[in-house]
Amino acid sequence: MFANPFPNLETDDFRRRDGKWFWLHYECKGADYATFSPCSNVWAADCKGLFKQHTRLRAADPKSLRVLNLLYAKDDVQVYYIMGVAKDISDVASFDVLDPGMYLGTDGHDRRFGFARDFRNVYAHDFFSGKPKILTRADRDTFTRLEYGFAKDSEHVWIESQRINRCDPATFLPISHLYSKDKDRAYYLEAELKGADPNAFRLIGEFTATDGHSVWLQRDLIVGADAQTYRADPDNPYAGRDAVRAYEHGKPI
Repeated sequence: MFANPFPNLETDDFRRRDGKWFWLHYECKGADYATFSPCSNVWAADCKGLFKQHTRLRAADPKSLRVLNLLYAKDDVQVYYIMGVAKDISDVASFDVLDPGMYLGTDGHDRRFGFARDFRNVYAHDFFSGKPKILTRADRDTFTRLEYGFAKDSEHVWIESQRINRCDPATFLPISHLYSKDKDRAYYLEAELKGADPNAFRLIGEFTATDGHSVWLQRDLIVGADAQTYRADPDNPYAGRDAVRAYEHGKPI
């Protein structure tokens, strides 16, 4: 049987029913009922090999096949992902993952995204959008995964596959899955928030932040909002009010 490298990943998309195994409502045809073991909500194994959701994976070398995380599996010949073979991987032997293939955002939702590397490149992969992507200019020797889909090396910082320009990796700090800062600037995803004071920058809502002088909704400045009295609406993340007026989607109402 395959060892599960991340045993805490959810597996409840696979279900047993009437002596058969299913992924959601699709039968895992040909699965060996007694030895079938879900590794995640994407991969499962039995004594004859590996399933990718409800379909048995046709591997180049079934004897060396193994699950790496939620996003990847590999054998000694190829690396596999949800859409097939990851053909742009430089070196299969040295390819390894840097995380479970997902992270939990500060909103409480899981995001299926992960970083990996081989002896030459660093890769970023979003489960729902295309094939694994080489992170250009990433230094694989100093590359480090951070919280909330952020990562850095000795010279650069990324949010998932997007590089944050002019960001200082030595002082970089993730704040949430949307906001971050370094010693000089604050950011919404990869966008710099012009004029923000990083020393006072803080969240006041899921999509709202302030530095005590200005208020931002996502990456946009809420023009005219009083930062000292502005409060985000707990029931509507796109709304809020200060001592004078209410706002929705960054505009007074």
